[in-house]
Amino acid sequence: EEEEEEEESSEEILFKPANAASTNEDSDEEDEEDEEEILIAPQRGLITLPAPLPEAPSKVPTKKCPVVLDAPNIAMKHGKKTFSTKGIAICADYYIHRGHEVIAFLPEHYVSKKPQNGNSVTLAEYLPKVDNMKLIESLEKRGILFFTPPQDYDDSYCIKYARSNQGVIVTNDLYRDHIEKTEMNERGRTRYWIKRHCISFTFVKDQFLPNPDFKFPNHCAS
Repeated sequence: EEEEEEEESSEEILFKPANAASTNEDSDEEDEEDEEEILIAPQRGLITLPAPLPEAPSKVPTKKCPVVLDAPNIAMKHGKKTFSTKGIAICADYYIHRGHEVIAFLPEHYVSKKPQNGNSVTLAEYLPKVDNMKLIESLEKRGILFFTPPQDYDDSYCIKYARSNQGVIVTNDLYRDHIEKTEMNERGRTRYWIKRHCISFTFVKDQFLPNPDFKFPNHCAS
């Protein structure tokens, strides 16, 4: 029995160093891991920020909006209070060359007169309210100039077309009459729309100059 106990104790003695060795190995591995962690750990006081996300491309409008011409207003400005058809043509070509659709409205009474003795009047038999009938006819054939009924308020056609087609109007008219005719609860919106969508202008001889401070609405390419 004593011999068996001695053998067991000797086995235990032999077994313990093995555990000790593995324990040392484990501790060495832990030390190595700790050293690795220390090496890759960020320095104190520094914050690592994530890479910035790429900016979303801004939506730049590419479609040119229609430009409506208040034809009498433009003609009278170019002619210095006398009707100048050339002013309408200059203004129309200015925006056409920049890629806009151009629509001009002119009251029909500028190119016609009341029938006499019940006879109708042709387009060529106009009152001398326009100075160049051939140019008027040319603008009409090009699909630029359109006539409004003589009894109607032509400004209403300009505003209606521009609003319906998301366009702008070239005019020096503030359209106060149109605003006053608008229902009370809609006047603020109408006044704001007119302010944002009407381009004032001038002429320097035969050079058309729109308001340089005007900014096209967000949906329109300038």
